[in-house]
Amino acid sequence: MERQPLELELIAAAEGGDLSSLRKALAQGARIDARDARGRTALLAAMQSNRGEAVKALLEAVVLSDGGPPHQRIVQMLVEYKADVNLADRNGVTPLGHARTRGFREIERILARAGAR
Repeated sequence: MERQPLELELIAAAEGGDLSSLRKALAQGARIDARDARGRTALLAAMQSNRGEAVKALLEAVVLSDGGPPHQRIVQMLVEYKADVNLADRNGVTPLGHARTRGFREIERILARAGAR
C-alpha cells in the first residue's frame, strides 16, 4: 500500500479526530497550511467534522509556529469561521496574548480586528 503524503495524513487525522496521528504528522513536519484535493486544510477538516480536540491541537501548533504567512492565513480562517478569539489556553493566555508575546504583529492585528482581548 502506498503511503499518503504527510500533509494528507495530517488532514485525515484531523478529520477523524485521531490526535495521536495528528501530533505525529505535525512532529514529522507536516505543513499545517497544506490542502487536500477538496481545498481543505487540516483545521478546516477538523472544524467541519466537529473534532474539537483536533481543532485545539492544530491551534496549539499555530501558536507554537513562526507566525508567518501560512499561520496568518489559518488565524484569518478561524476568524472567518467565527472561532472564539478569546479562548484561553490552560494557563489563561489568550491567542492575542500569545501573538503579542511572540511578536506576531500580523496575527495580533487579525485577532484585534476580530475583537480579541
